[in-house]
This record gives sequence, C-alpha cells and structure tokens, in this order.
Amino acid sequence: MNIELTFQKSRSKDFSNVLKQCRIFDLFTEKEYRLEIASFEELFQKWNEFNIIYHHTKKWAGTVFVLDGKQDKTNDTFYRLQEVKECYKQYREFNARELFCDHAD
Repeated sequence: MNIELTFQKSRSKDFSNVLKQCRIFDLFTEKEYRLEIASFEELFQKWNEFNIIYHHTKKWAGTVFVLDGKQDKTNDTFYRLQEVKECYKQYREFNARELFCDHAD
C-alpha cells in the first residue's frame, strides 16, 4: 500500500494546520508539500491527522491523491480506506472472525 498526497501552498486559513498534521507522518517532504504513507499501520495509527489533511487539501487547486499509483479525483478511495480501517479496528477489538466486517460463514 502506498499513498501519495501532494498539494500546493495555499492561502487557506487551514494551511498551517495541514502542515502541522503532515509533520506527524514519517514521510512528509515539506519543501514539495508531499505526504507519502507506505503502511496501513501508520495510516490507521494517524487516521485522525490524515482525515484532517485529506479533507482540507482536496478542496485546494493542484492537490493530487494517489493510491498504489492510481490517481483518484473522487472521494471513493478515501472512503474505501475508511471502511478497511473500521474493519481492522473491529478485528482488533473483537479478535473473532464472526464479529467483524460482516463476516458470514
């Protein structure tokens, strides 16, 4: 899994908060405003920060969101990632197959 989110400098009042949240991630290049997330573990551990970053930057001109080499211009990929995160959360909380992700046997 590889996420790349790049954006341009913005005059938005939220720009400084987005930078603050990006700096929490291991692979953020501030000079290029490029955030890379290479593991589900980091994404899920820092989901709240990613959520803030994604929802502010998606409105900015020049923002590009790429998952595994495929650019997404909709919110579909974000919401699919959110579903995976919730499924994983349930798995970790219940630790029983029949109790997570609408499992049916």
